[in-house]
Amino acid sequence: MKPLIEVVRDFIKTCPYLPEFESGVKQIGVDFLGEDPETYVVESMPVDPVVKTYVNGDAEKQFGFIFASKEYYGRDAIINIENLGFYDNFALWLTQQTMFRKLPDLGGERTALSMEATLTPYLFDVDPDASVARYQIQCVLKYFEPAPEQPGM
Repeated sequence: MKPLIEVVRDFIKTCPYLPEFESGVKQIGVDFLGEDPETYVVESMPVDPVVKTYVNGDAEKQFGFIFASKEYYGRDAIINIENLGFYDNFALWLTQQTMFRKLPDLGGERTALSMEATLTPYLFDVDPDASVARYQIQCVLKYFEPAPEQPGM
């Protein structure tokens, strides 16, 4: 089974709103965001992993993550609006993928139930020279996981 952060990263790479880079591959880091503009990252976010447990041991679980990027930033309102607009489109894309059941394969017996933004996108940090900023959106992947089998059965 792939780690959930890898599944989420691979899934986000399929988002049509992400720009293609020189190599034709969408570059998204994990827990590390470079200093350059137009770089992206997926970071794990602390959440209670168990949403609901059933009497037979099956569970609905969740994996919280932040999707962030460094973007050009400044006094030009149009650039800043475009930055937030990208994240609005990303959140809509997650909603559409959930609605049309086009969610990632989690491997093993885990089944994705939904992926959604949990907060609106926001400006998180501005570099000291005020020309590049970090924008981010918090999201959650909810999934079903059957009860583990007893050893020796």
